[in-house]
Amino acid sequence: MAAGKTIVMIGSGIYGAAFIRELLRESESVIGKIVLADIDRGKAESLAVELGGSNYQTSSVCVDASDEQSLLQVIQDVDLVVNITGPFEKTAVAAIRAATKRKIDYIDINGHAASTREVLALDREVREAGISALIGFGDTPGMVNIFARHGADQLDEVHEIHIGAGGSGGGRKGLVGLSRIWHNVISDPALVYRDGQVHEVPARADKELIWVPGVDEPMEVMSARHTEVLTLPRFIPGVKLVTYKVGFFPKGKANDVVCTMFDWGMNSMKPIDVNGVPVVPADFALAFLVSDAYAQAVGLDAVPFLIGYQVRVTGTKNGKAAQCMYRFRDTQVALTQTTLAAGVKMLLKGEVSERGVIAPEGLNPEPFITAALAHGMILQEIKEEIRQHCLKN
Repeated sequence: MAAGKTIVMIGSGIYGAAFIRELLRESESVIGKIVLADIDRGKAESLAVELGGSNYQTSSVCVDASDEQSLLQVIQDVDLVVNITGPFEKTAVAAIRAATKRKIDYIDINGHAASTREVLALDREVREAGISALIGFGDTPGMVNIFARHGADQLDEVHEIHIGAGGSGGGRKGLVGLSRIWHNVISDPALVYRDGQVHEVPARADKELIWVPGVDEPMEVMSARHTEVLTLPRFIPGVKLVTYKVGFFPKGKANDVVCTMFDWGMNSMKPIDVNGVPVVPADFALAFLVSDAYAQAVGLDAVPFLIGYQVRVTGTKNGKAAQCMYRFRDTQVALTQTTLAAGVKMLLKGEVSERGVIAPEGLNPEPFITAALAHGMILQEIKEEIRQHCLKN
């Protein structure tokens, strides 16, 4: 894409503001106009005023991101749609359909499994429109997929991919983020890809320990429902098993509290009477998990804030069993905007030749890894049999 292109960014909240600032640091020269679209026009307008620069224009517009017709009106005569607004179960399909009809490239940070299934089913329509629709370009999905791709590239055959992700307790996520994890990730069913099919399995089970750089004790993760299980087998041929697990730190406390809540029915959405006041158990559970009472109960104040990931890719190299394992930390809480900005830069520069619906593992991993390392990502690698082929710390 040539210089002076117009970007429509759907969503002007925390992630949107962080992303657009990151993008403008290095890509201002190829951007002619930024249109900030949000259902809250005032929020979009405030961000547009804040971002106003001499080399590009900013404007704001109201849009209902769940309404395809509303989106079609906003994305006329533009070059790229960046969708950062959730819940993606309401916005992802509508946004990609609108971009397909307008024949405009698209990118988002969608991590919702059911809507990702729907989006993947649109691949043929997207290809026929001649555009690239990049999905899940955040941290997870996003950077974990990229390391899965990088590990797969080191092997002759890929047999298994195992992903673990977690952070320090519920309260540090905030109510909105934790609510999405509660309802869309750790509630039944979890997903596993095995021998050519995606299977539903019990969530919050099959626990294991992972390690992240700079943390003395391991993190416990458990089976979950996420998009990596759906996309990795499409872009990494031959893989026979893909698992995805999440967990809360500190080990042995945070996960126990969450699992006990589910065991006791605290995930119920049916109100119960509490002294004449209807209370939804799931609403109470989530409010507790972001409260000071929870932080004190699990000792959250005594552990470092962390977001950590582990990606393990196994297979063969030169006829021998081999693996690459990547453990990394998001020290600046920047992986989502960094990964998204790297994807946008590739689209703006015409470096994405693939057409159709593309997950992060469908592209060259190097620009994304380089960008993440430059923004404070701590990376540790464990190699067997293929030590010379893996990235160096």
